Amino acid sequence: MIKTKNTPAVLRKEKKIISPWVSLVSKQIQFVPNSSPQTYHSLAVADYVSILAVVEERVPLVQQYRPALEQVTTELPGGLVDKGCNPELSARNELEEEVGLVVSGQLEMIGCFMPDSGRLENRLWGYVLREKAILKVGWEEEPNMKRIWVTPQELKTMVQTEQFNHALHLAVILRAIINNQFTW
Repeated sequence: MIKTKNTPAVLRKEKKIISPWVSLVSKQIQFVPNSSPQTYHSLAVADYVSILAVVEERVPLVQQYRPALEQVTTELPGGLVDKGCNPELSARNELEEEVGLVVSGQLEMIGCFMPDSGRLENRLWGYVLREKAILKVGWEEEPNMKRIWVTPQELKTMVQTEQFNHALHLAVILRAIINNQFTW
């Protein structure tokens, strides 16, 4: 964090646990010395991982029902960073759990993003898989989750028609395109 003489001061910080996944954070911020503090709220949640995998010219996606939206979404494989794990290990675990891919090579980290700098205190770790991966023997889809395979061109069409519209996952795809790690 960049500190300057004009950096606001955090006078008080309280955390209220709402569930195993979310805490409500209340902060009193003083923007100018000797001014009245203002209260701001944010949500503390675990960091996320998302993986853009390209295996034999196909991209695995996950379709699942999201209660927050009350609809089925199409997303990249991903999930929460597991407690005690680093983001890359969590990304490997999510690939295996959600789409049945076992990675023997390297995942390429393409960036660490801020999902919502105004309301969320977590990070999204984006990865690309361009090396070989094998399908796990005996893998079964998780309940209420479906794996689908699309070509890069089909993914592009899904983005253009908003069938694939998860903003954070679009950021991962864009960064991979910019870094020349993925092409439609």
